[in-house]
Amino acid sequence: MGPGPGMPASAGGGGYTDNFPGSSLSGNWTCYSGTGYGAPIVGSAQVQNNHSSQGSLCGYTGTFSASLSQATFGALASYVYWQAVCVNLNVSAGNGYCAGGNGGEGILKFTTGASANIGSYCGSAVAVGDVLKIQNVGGTITETNVTQSWSCSATDSTYTGGVSGFFFGYLDTTTFNAWSTWSGS
Repeated sequence: MGPGPGMPASAGGGGYTDNFPGSSLSGNWTCYSGTGYGAPIVGSAQVQNNHSSQGSLCGYTGTFSASLSQATFGALASYVYWQAVCVNLNVSAGNGYCAGGNGGEGILKFTTGASANIGSYCGSAVAVGDVLKIQNVGGTITETNVTQSWSCSATDSTYTGGVSGFFFGYLDTTTFNAWSTWSGS
């Protein structure tokens, strides 16, 4: 059994993990509250979103470096604007970098909640159970699908520091299980 929310990861992990138990995010999460954004809901041990909010951009506020974020896809909706892991988030400002999507859409840079693609499309469609990772090392932001062994990168040094977290966008289903686990370091 892995560590609980906000607890140090197993030896060698160097970070934190959250398996999203219970009916709400732990107190270590904060979500952007700009126009079109809402906090996600949690149920069936997975982070979910609903059709009434257009997006959830959430950061893990435990104290650690914000250079890596990864999550396991819990399920895929028939259409998702974006489903991503994020680094260097300033959640209150809506800034940071996110990578993911159901088709390997590349890397997005968020500025005040608005996103712009800064990397080329890469990889193939993400499947349930895939582990998606983003890492920022000295301004080189790399997206990796650990399960499918593909990656792509972009260079941008606008955002440093901050926290790691996740994002998912507008959905066409009422309830959607996006993530089953998340970890950051």
